[in-house]
Amino acid sequence: MSVFNGAAALPLTLDSVLNQTYQNFEVLVVNDGSTDESLEILRRYERQDHRVRVINQANQGLTRSLNTACREARGLYIARQDVGDVSLPDRFRKQSALLQEAPDVVAVGCGARRVTVEGEYLGESTRDCSPQIITEELVKHGIGLIHPASMIRTKTLRQVGGYREQFRFAQDTDLWLRLVEHGMLAESPDPLFQLVVETDGISALQIDRQRKLWEIARECRTARLQGKSEEALLEKAVMISSEQSSILSHSQQRLQHQRAAYFIGSQLLALRNKRCRRYFSKSLASPSLAIPSIAKLLQSLVRCPSS
Repeated sequence: MSVFNGAAALPLTLDSVLNQTYQNFEVLVVNDGSTDESLEILRRYERQDHRVRVINQANQGLTRSLNTACREARGLYIARQDVGDVSLPDRFRKQSALLQEAPDVVAVGCGARRVTVEGEYLGESTRDCSPQIITEELVKHGIGLIHPASMIRTKTLRQVGGYREQFRFAQDTDLWLRLVEHGMLAESPDPLFQLVVETDGISALQIDRQRKLWEIARECRTARLQGKSEEALLEKAVMISSEQSSILSHSQQRLQHQRAAYFIGSQLLALRNKRCRRYFSKSLASPSLAIPSIAKLLQSLVRCPSS
């Protein structure tokens, strides 16, 4: 796990990991140059539980931080975890059992419950499919595992070279495409993870850059399969990862927040949760979302009565 200024959510996340029904593991946490109280919280957990090991470093970004943790890992499997998200009690037990039972599987995911930062339930995403189908969905349609809910064979992860630092974003997509050259992906159909959907999450604000890097990851796979060099493609990935033009302006960020609010509101409306209205009230400010937001607000008066 990598942490950058995650003090507010750290205890909830760490407690969920430490309270797993499967107990034979270590918790490697990279404090990636946090300026809040993250390091103090991590040191406290390190003192209280021998399984917690903290690596403190200057800020280097997620990809490098993950590689740092992976190099230090001593277990057969590496389970990803993000600050703010929660691993439900049986996650490690069920995922490790899947890997033990299927030696041709290199990484396993799981179903996930989706909630807002305030804990509002948004639904679940699960797949009850064979490893062959899940691997095919990655290769053909780009549908991989939920990265922070995944468990990967340490040996295979190191065999493919870990996360590639050219991909500062979409590093999981590039990793899945390299891993499936050595085996298959699988997924537990059980919802073993709770994923927080944020209006200011990195994926919500960087959709265009993620899409470009996903395409490059696919082109890299094609090049590998054809025995061609990936060098030019990786240079392109570096440019896209770091180009200033991909940093959203204030107005673009505001629009992304409004779109995310509309999405969350729509999920809550489908569940007949009246709290959808406060999200539609935020998306109303967007000219392109004003009319659909009003329409859904009116729907909510019928579908989500206050009483």
